[in-house]
Amino acid sequence: DRVLQVVAKRLQKYADSGYVPFRIGGDEFVVLVSNKSKDDVEEYANHIMKEIKRPIVFADFVIHPEGSVGIAEGNIKEKDIDQILSEADLSLYNVKRTGKVGWHDDGHIEWVNMIKENLLDTQTKGFVTPYFQPIVYKDGSIASAEALFRSVNPEINRNLGKFFGTIDKLNWFDVVDLRMADAVFSEIRRKFWAENKSGKIAFSLNVHPYTLLKVSNYAEYIDDLAERYNLNRNHITVEV
Repeated sequence: DRVLQVVAKRLQKYADSGYVPFRIGGDEFVVLVSNKSKDDVEEYANHIMKEIKRPIVFADFVIHPEGSVGIAEGNIKEKDIDQILSEADLSLYNVKRTGKVGWHDDGHIEWVNMIKENLLDTQTKGFVTPYFQPIVYKDGSIASAEALFRSVNPEINRNLGKFFGTIDKLNWFDVVDLRMADAVFSEIRRKFWAENKSGKIAFSLNVHPYTLLKVSNYAEYIDDLAERYNLNRNHITVEV
């Protein structure tokens, strides 16, 4: 709370008729800018970044705040305020890990929106599917299977580097990992169960370290999936 109060005062200190700051919730602030050039806005944003990052002394502690700035522009006669805020928010996501200032980019935002719509707003089976590479015994029975990521969206499959780069910038690896785990369990049950009714088929899941940090109950989630799809949890390996 103390950090938010200090940051708010620092923003207010540089407010005038052309720069009006608001707090919109949590640790997010918005500054409405009018009648300023792009150079002026960027100079102001970089100045604010320096102000935000100045150490804050509280009791016996020295706090070093971090922050990022996402910028979007628009004529309120052509765009409503929610759209402008959404574009600024997406720009912020793009630079959140770098602690820099980022402008709205139509091409980048279009790509982010496509991923967001496919990945966050739909069910797993409507977006991703595992492509299996079975490992078989000499008698032809399946010993284990490696699952590779595949998207049902051809644009994403053609640009997997860009896809995972965007996922990394937006910190959405946990969403990908959870949805892929569900898809893998479902497909193993559907495709391989007939050949391995004993449930002894073994498989591995790769998980991003960020997922384990963000999803504290990841092991319970995997256990629940195993129970839901009637698979033996003792034959599941999670690789970080």
